[in-house]
Amino acid sequence: MSTRAFRRLSRAERRGFINTIEDPLTRRAFEIVFLGPGKVSWRKAALLYGGGISPETLRVWVWQELQRA
Repeated sequence: MSTRAFRRLSRAERRGFINTIEDPLTRRAFEIVFLGPGKVSWRKAALLYGGGISPETLRVWVWQELQRA
């Protein structure tokens, strides 16, 4: 599934998928990107995530998890 398709799901469907993610770091990335107030850029999401993570790393984590869906 693409990030665009994932964004089109209802908030409840997105929350249901996010709750199935076992890795807490990846789950937190999804919460920031897909459940926050409005659309967040990867750069802003990385800043909100903290820890010096790059926007590209965050994007790859999300992409890999969506490919497993």
